[in-house]
Amino acid sequence: NMNAGLQNRADDDDSVEITLPPHQRCAPYTVNLVSCSDVDKWILSRPEMGIYKSATAKCAALWNKASRSTVAAETVEDLIGRRLIVPCTTRWNSFHNALSTICEIPTVELNAISFKFGTKTITEKEHQLLREYCAVMRPLTVALDILQGEDNCYHGILVPTLETLIMKTLEK
Repeated sequence: NMNAGLQNRADDDDSVEITLPPHQRCAPYTVNLVSCSDVDKWILSRPEMGIYKSATAKCAALWNKASRSTVAAETVEDLIGRRLIVPCTTRWNSFHNALSTICEIPTVELNAISFKFGTKTITEKEHQLLREYCAVMRPLTVALDILQGEDNCYHGILVPTLETLIMKTLEK
């Protein structure tokens, strides 16, 4: 019955008020909130994690420069043989994918790009932190890809995906 979730409530004046059941958030949205908000809040609340903020700010400067002109994008491609992936605000995974791309580029080459763009260079320590961040966050990224997938996401995949995410996260 389509109206099974609706509830009728009669008031004293015999008028009927229909109320909807409580709103249920979808699982990918909730997992996305954890990855976008909760992880960042936790990292940024730790004074010793200031290095994360400086490293991601330097990455953001590179992404901004590389995405604002074709000349800048071609400069990056000439230096490292490919373009930088620029994060998209609508999907958290794009941030992880963009950071993963930066982690694959040796620090010397990243700093050559920074020098060309006139931005601050990434230190080896910051680069190492970004690599560790990407490794730890990878299971969450894979889970989000599965849960946000258009082809094979169905109700029965939620619990196994979350169980695998928990297991893989605890392994890190």
